[in-house]
Amino acid sequence: MTAIAIFGLTTITFGQTCWQQVSSITDPYLRIVKHSNNHFLVTAGNTTGSGWPSINSIYESFDLTNWNPISVNLASPAGLAFNIDNIGNLFLATQHAGVYTSSDTGISWSYANVGSGFGCMALDFEKDSLNNLYVGIGGFLRGLYVSTDSGASWTNKIGGKDFSDIEVINSINQVYASNTNNEIFYSSDNGNNWTQIIGQPFSNNSIMIKHINSEIYVFSNNGNIYKSDNAGSSWALYSTIPFSGTATPYANDAVFPNTNIWWVGIYQNGIWRSDNNGITWVQSDSCVIGDFHYLFNEGSTLLATTSTGIFKYQECNLNLQSQPQSLTINLNNNAQFIVGASDSNVTYQWQTDLGVGFQNLNNVGQYSGTATNTLNVSNVTISNNNQPFRCIVTSGSCSDTSNVAVLTVNNNVGLNETSQDKLFSVFPNPAQSVINVKADSKLIGSVYSIYDNTGRVVLTGKLNSQNTTIELGNLSSGIYMFSVGENMKQTFKVIKE
Repeated sequence: MTAIAIFGLTTITFGQTCWQQVSSITDPYLRIVKHSNNHFLVTAGNTTGSGWPSINSIYESFDLTNWNPISVNLASPAGLAFNIDNIGNLFLATQHAGVYTSSDTGISWSYANVGSGFGCMALDFEKDSLNNLYVGIGGFLRGLYVSTDSGASWTNKIGGKDFSDIEVINSINQVYASNTNNEIFYSSDNGNNWTQIIGQPFSNNSIMIKHINSEIYVFSNNGNIYKSDNAGSSWALYSTIPFSGTATPYANDAVFPNTNIWWVGIYQNGIWRSDNNGITWVQSDSCVIGDFHYLFNEGSTLLATTSTGIFKYQECNLNLQSQPQSLTINLNNNAQFIVGASDSNVTYQWQTDLGVGFQNLNNVGQYSGTATNTLNVSNVTISNNNQPFRCIVTSGSCSDTSNVAVLTVNNNVGLNETSQDKLFSVFPNPAQSVINVKADSKLIGSVYSIYDNTGRVVLTGKLNSQNTTIELGNLSSGIYMFSVGENMKQTFKVIKE
């Protein structure tokens, strides 16, 4: 027979289950740029030419939820490349009129001296710590352009190729760039000279380069990720994103909200999440509508732009500042377990495991504070020995689980030094309808109590002889604690089938 647990387990979630659309107007949004604290800009590449807003719109937000168009005057609709340099100048690609720049938060724009001509939309824009600028230009002026004077003049370093992704790694003074031929080039001298990476499994199928500190990751069009931790001297297969088909080299992106969580968006192949540093992946784009464009994260807030709007996902940002500690407590004394969270707007639920998995505790019997950061266990008994406790901390849709703390009971009170199996025994166990208690003569006249998993007394009586029969018919199936004696508190675990 299998014992049935009385209380269900708590379900743990680590973020919202469905992305929320936050753009008030459906539009094909592209890149998001943080201009300053609490000021964010996004480009919209609407080319229909009908309706409001303008085909050349830029939107701004101060909370990453509400987005409003701002008036712009560009010669052509916004393109893929949009970024900010180290001195606050914005650089924005247009679809047919080259790259434009703004020094006043996007209010006014002027030609940035690169890429003017029909079909010459810039595909990516980056800068290094010295404010050298890098832009990939498409169309008949295609190439990888570099500026060493904050955009006043530009040099095409690798002509004849459309560079769709540029990654600057300041910590090792390198710049990587991949093109629409799935090739990768790198520079170790601030963009002056470039070398193509050949002979690697990704040399002709790369779609994106990203880095974390000095670790470099190349994403290939079949989902494989390759890693180098020695400035590109050697590479090894790191993991695989299990999307189907072959990814294009356009509109792919990755962000890393913290050291464990990675997000990757693949154009026409969805948004993928890893909770273990990019080792394993799960597709996580529920409620996202349209073709994916780019990702952006600000702390625990994640945004995805698509062909139909901006979608927001809120990561869990709980930080358990202190964990409950295992305790050794003398018999009949009180135990206290404490957990601390950085977020003041949280709820707590303490749990214990009595052999059928962790279950919620309630404020009954010897337990109090079960929904606070401090759990109290009063008058500990032998049945509490080696009992594990943990706390579920929840904020909104986010939950975290504390470490498990174990309560050890030190049996040091008089008669209790005698082992309980010499004082009484309970049989049969498991039981269906009755249990028989065979007790030592010292226990005759003692009060017995039966507790459920929450510590609530469900049955009580007296041992009137050395052999006592107790009816269990009204009790539900599950695990109970059988306790004898006001002071001695001799206990035994009973399973009701």
